[in-house]
Amino acid sequence: MPVPSAPNRTLLLIEDDPDAVFLFRHAFAKVPETEAWELAHVQDGQEAMKFILERSPDAIVTDLIGIKISGSQLISWIRGHQLLRNVPVFVFSNSERLVDRQACKEAGADEYINKKAMPDELRKTIGRLISLANMVRLDKEAREARAALNG
Repeated sequence: MPVPSAPNRTLLLIEDDPDAVFLFRHAFAKVPETEAWELAHVQDGQEAMKFILERSPDAIVTDLIGIKISGSQLISWIRGHQLLRNVPVFVFSNSERLVDRQACKEAGADEYINKKAMPDELRKTIGRLISLANMVRLDKEAREARAALNG
């Protein structure tokens, strides 16, 4: 019997609401594309910044309303770092206000997921996030390979 391989990709979830974490974990586990992925979780923006610098996740999902740092502030921080600026970032929030969605887009979020989304919709959105992260990784690997050949 083959031994399952360890996850080689990480999605970081930044969320302080245990019910939202449970909902996201459940949806994440049901998406076939996540088999090679680890779902890491921290509760606030400061923990997230430390995790991101130490582990460099492949994709990030953040709550909009942060305890110490707002989601849009965190996204701006991520987009301000050369090595992180292409990491897909989705916002996971209860807010239905257009101004909140616009602030996240302006900060650099790739997509906005409403926490009230139906489970199928949430799974599809997670699938899109994984696909986007896979494309970013392939692009990065191709650039590195070209640089090595030209180097």
